[in-house]
Amino acid sequence: MQKSQKDRRSIVNNLLKNFLWGLLIFPFFISIFCINHFLFWLLFGIYILLIGILLTTLSLFNKLETIEKKLKRYFIRAFTFLGGIGMVVFFSYIWATSYLDIGAYFSKDYKTVKGFSSGHVTARSLFETFEVNNIELKSTYIIPEEDLDKEVEATYLPRSNYVIELWIYR
Repeated sequence: MQKSQKDRRSIVNNLLKNFLWGLLIFPFFISIFCINHFLFWLLFGIYILLIGILLTTLSLFNKLETIEKKLKRYFIRAFTFLGGIGMVVFFSYIWATSYLDIGAYFSKDYKTVKGFSSGHVTARSLFETFEVNNIELKSTYIIPEEDLDKEVEATYLPRSNYVIELWIYR
């Protein structure tokens, strides 16, 4: 009877743990698929920063006792530390100005620019940058190659230049 109760508690605890992890991870997956929306862009950035902080913390405080070889243990610790620091530094650089635009986003303090793009689009993994009237804009919208010479109107946030809406006139 006691073993049966312990087994049930163990199963319930595991289910609860998995459910809580699911609640934490679910917004991250939603943000990946809805990255065109500014709030999901911020949420994605926050999650990446948290993963970097978690990796750095784990590399410093986890003893990795299950790994028997010392050299392998040090290599894994150094790799996770450098990976965590790299994620924090790199994504802080990309998202820092976006966090400053939270107030502008909620107060709908947008700027609009209309003109022809410079014809040069820099593709990044999460966004593209392009220039209109000497203003470099970040867009999660993909601009087709054949539309680069057409007139563009973009509504964007003032500090990060994150494009909220993009129109291409044909």
